[in-house]
Amino acid sequence: MNKHHFYIIPLKKDDHIKYLFRVQLASSGDPLASCSDHHSCIPKEGGHKMTGPLSALQLKKQRASQQAGQLFRTGHVAQQASTMTHLENQVAAALALKSSQEYKFWLLTYMRYLVQEGVEAKIREVCDELLGPVYKSKTASSWESHTLGLGKRHLLQEILPIVGSNLRFQRLFTEYKEQLDTAKL
Repeated sequence: MNKHHFYIIPLKKDDHIKYLFRVQLASSGDPLASCSDHHSCIPKEGGHKMTGPLSALQLKKQRASQQAGQLFRTGHVAQQASTMTHLENQVAAALALKSSQEYKFWLLTYMRYLVQEGVEAKIREVCDELLGPVYKSKTASSWESHTLGLGKRHLLQEILPIVGSNLRFQRLFTEYKEQLDTAKL
């Protein structure tokens, strides 16, 4: 990690070319975090206080971001976009840090927000990735059944009640629940 809180991750070394990507883990002036409205999707009960490497890096900026978010309100579309991007960044940062506890926390928070906002395309995107192929095929699949030691289908099983909590997504809930049941056979 460099002085600007960017985590540099090597991806591939091919013919002396090194491909890298970077994830910003913490920044006191992060406009996405400041405009994000994800706090309403974090469960208040159950002591969901995060204690991982990502939380340690972001602890200092959290209070300032919440206060700035209250001061600077944006339009709904801009706030929704910044919140979704912020939550996607949190999931990516937890993956980069290989923090399974924080990955699960931010993924569930992201899904709660998507369901609350009614963003069906993104809900389907996440559910499809977690479900993977329902039937085994002869061709090799690039889908991995686990992320950071967490079973993707088990995560989907935890996410489905969140999806089903919104009456608008009852059909989506049923669709993925049936596919998940079929995949388990």
